[in-house]
Amino acid sequence: MATKLHCIGEIKELTKQMMDALLYCIDVNVSEEDHDNTTMSPILIPLTSNSIKEKYVVLLQKIVKSINDLTTALDNLAKSGMILTIRTVADLITQLLQESNNIASSIPEGKAKFNFLEAVSKCKSSSLQLKINISVRASSSEDDDTKELDGKILELYRIVAQSFEIITHSDRIFTDMDFCGASQSKASSAPVPSASGGGAAGGNWNTINWNN
Repeated sequence: MATKLHCIGEIKELTKQMMDALLYCIDVNVSEEDHDNTTMSPILIPLTSNSIKEKYVVLLQKIVKSINDLTTALDNLAKSGMILTIRTVADLITQLLQESNNIASSIPEGKAKFNFLEAVSKCKSSSLQLKINISVRASSSEDDDTKELDGKILELYRIVAQSFEIITHSDRIFTDMDFCGASQSKASSAPVPSASGGGAAGGNWNTINWNN
C-alpha cells in the first residue's frame, strides 16, 4: 500500500480555496434567490443552464466537484479513484478552455480578457501535468520515496487553484458574457485561428506548458 501524501493538508486547503472561489462566482454572477448559499456547499447549489454565463458557471461547479473528489481519493489513497477522478478533472478543464475560447471570440480585447484566457490556459496545462503525476503516485508502493512527487502534485494543485481564483473573479468577463449570446452561435461554428507563442490572437489560446 502506498504511503500517505506528505502534503495532503495543504492540498485540502487549496481545495477549500477553490470552493470559496466558486461560491464567490455563484453569489456574484448567478445567485439563486431560493437558496441560502451561505449554508450550502457551492458544488451542491442548484443552478440553471439557460444562458452562456450560467452554463459556464455550471462547468466551473463540475470542475470543483471533481477536484474535491480527487482530493478525497488522494487522502484515502484510493488508487482507482485517483486515476478516474484526475481524468475527469483534466477532461472538464479541457472543455473549459474550449468554452472560454468560444466566449472570448465575442468579448472585446483588453487586459481582463488576456488575464482570463491566460489563467484558463495555465489551468489546463497544469491539469494535464497533474494527470501524469497522480497516475505515477497511484502506481507507487509503500517502499517508494514519494516526497518529491508529492511536492510536484502540491505545486500543480497550487497553480490550478491560483488560476481558478483568477477565472472565478473575472467579473468583467462574466458581465460581458451577458452580451455575447447573440454572436456566440456564429463564433462557435466558425474556425478559430490558433495563437502562436502563447498570445490571444482572435481570442484563442493554445495549451502552453506553464510548468517548465
